[in-house]
Amino acid sequence: MFFQDVSPGDPRLPESAERYNAVNRLLNSCGDHHSFAGEGSFNGNIIIDFCNISDREILPFTPVSLYGAMDKESLTMLRERFSGGSYTAVRPAENGSTLWGISLDKVPPSESGRAVISGVVPAWFTGSGNFVTPELAGLIAGDSGAGQVIAHPVNYSGTVKDDSFPGIILLGGNSADSERYDGTFKLLPVSATQLKLISGSVPEQTDFAGGSDVPGFSKIPQMMLELAPDIRHRIYIYFDYDKAGKEYSVHLGTEIPDGIVLYEYLGEFFNGSVVQSYKKNSYLRFGDIWYLTPEGE
Repeated sequence: MFFQDVSPGDPRLPESAERYNAVNRLLNSCGDHHSFAGEGSFNGNIIIDFCNISDREILPFTPVSLYGAMDKESLTMLRERFSGGSYTAVRPAENGSTLWGISLDKVPPSESGRAVISGVVPAWFTGSGNFVTPELAGLIAGDSGAGQVIAHPVNYSGTVKDDSFPGIILLGGNSADSERYDGTFKLLPVSATQLKLISGSVPEQTDFAGGSDVPGFSKIPQMMLELAPDIRHRIYIYFDYDKAGKEYSVHLGTEIPDGIVLYEYLGEFFNGSVVQSYKKNSYLRFGDIWYLTPEGE
């Protein structure tokens, strides 16, 4: 930020919040003390100042999505653009569809903090892939993403403990797969052993992961699956029919039971990493091939 100097004898003006915070950052960066929970200097990183415009607290070393500049009403802030700076609005990141970075600070709603958007930075994440991307469950390591994993977290499975240490990622690195899938029946890794089935287009709707023409399942809710580690699992969605009760049921599993004819292969899961095979933004249609017994018959 740019602040105008004063001369001896000038009347003393109240200190603005921007100047107060800037002085704090300068003092905190001196010596061995840092205002964030880290030891590195972060020299060479691109760091922005931001305002948390959400109603949730942002925690250190977690992903934030950028939603545009908030400096247009301040000439002082606008001058910072000449050096590449901009005061930016952010929210906790829930996907990688927008530019995102890693917060260095604990920032309550409507308060200011700093985020790294390019360079090497600590980050909390689950999964075991070589790239990271934000999801609803937090930062997930998989086969693609705008962050490249240098080191995985230690003793971290979604909750920070006394013996937990963050991973290290490189923001701005290359992604193994630039194609993102945001359609129905998306496989979302929650941890190294947990998988969730959601709709990528409306992930917040827990009662919808996709649809089908199977009676009773025009809307299929999100489902969770607990999986054994160190095994490459093939993931299927399938429908079973109870002849006595004359109704269908839907399941998420790693194999197709005998006698099941209504199913779809969705992809693979291995230690928190997903390879999505099903990539359609439509519902499952079985009526053209198989006779579907109507409810009540």
